[in-house]
Amino acid sequence: MPRRRRWVFFCLLFLVLGLGRGAIANQFEEVVERIADKWSLEPEFFLNSPAYKPYCIDNLLIYGFGSSPYLQIGINDLLYYSYSNPTVFFLPANHQGGRFFLYVFYHGLEPVTEIKLSLDNKSYTLIPQEPTAEYIYNAYLEKRPVWNSGLVLTINVEPGKRYLILEADNDDLLLAKVNFEEKNKPSLDSKAIADKPTPTTTEINKPEGGLVLITPKTAEAWLRYTNTKLGFSLTYPKDWSYKEGVEQSLLDLWPPKGEKKVIVSRDQLLSKSLLEFVQQMENIVGMKTITRNVLPGGRILQSAEVTIGEMVFCLDILYAEANNYAYTVTAIAPKQYKNDYQSEINDILLSFSAF
Repeated sequence: MPRRRRWVFFCLLFLVLGLGRGAIANQFEEVVERIADKWSLEPEFFLNSPAYKPYCIDNLLIYGFGSSPYLQIGINDLLYYSYSNPTVFFLPANHQGGRFFLYVFYHGLEPVTEIKLSLDNKSYTLIPQEPTAEYIYNAYLEKRPVWNSGLVLTINVEPGKRYLILEADNDDLLLAKVNFEEKNKPSLDSKAIADKPTPTTTEINKPEGGLVLITPKTAEAWLRYTNTKLGFSLTYPKDWSYKEGVEQSLLDLWPPKGEKKVIVSRDQLLSKSLLEFVQQMENIVGMKTITRNVLPGGRILQSAEVTIGEMVFCLDILYAEANNYAYTVTAIAPKQYKNDYQSEINDILLSFSAF
């Protein structure tokens, strides 16, 4: 190609690419403005839609342009959203200004030195710190952040501002505690915590507080834990202990000695089937499934392994569905302890019921 013609070609190419980027940017702005108009004039369109309702919280609409922000629910109904590049937070109509808060975690598998973020053109730097083995042991299977620590993003919002845009140079982020405190109005999040009722459960080592069961394999008295607010129940040996609300699990159970632990967690199914949820969790957590069986009533029983760093964990998992929630009951232990309390683990998993 002659030099002059080549020069003209590259100039035209540069111009076309530049116009293309500008057109994409303009199209993004137009879509954001249209959604802002709809949210301001017809919020019920989003609030009454199964597709959008999970992303409406405290008069905010969370919208992801890379993909829908995957929603998870942890202890005390704390909501987590996966970051979508970019994520836009649409604010209440006719608000009088206030302060916007957001908690950001890194939850990728690869070490990173820092993550650059921008919220409404205000810059932040998140520096993830690798967690301890104990932190991983307690939290990784709960599909929660496996890196410490998170970063609080906060920004003053002028009256009438319609939306805020969050951008990051890494997509492996979880968002939590999304909150907009409007001037002269109490925080809805604070009020919800203050009004939260105490769940009804049995007490540790108090058989009179719950139903005593006799299991065929152990012939010993077992206790029943029931949580009416979170909608589940299970039995456990009388010499085991439990604690509610550890990290983001609903309940943790552990034996008098050893490394075994049972974790109960809950996530919204949205429009997924229970099997689709199981398959999605396998991909998110990186599990290697050894066996998977569908039980009567649609529950799913699975054994699997997962590797985090140099540690290999063995898992026995029961999945159950109720009220559009997927309940996950996971017995977890380092591989060298996988056979500890196996008979008791089987009974605990099979005793679980969601309602």
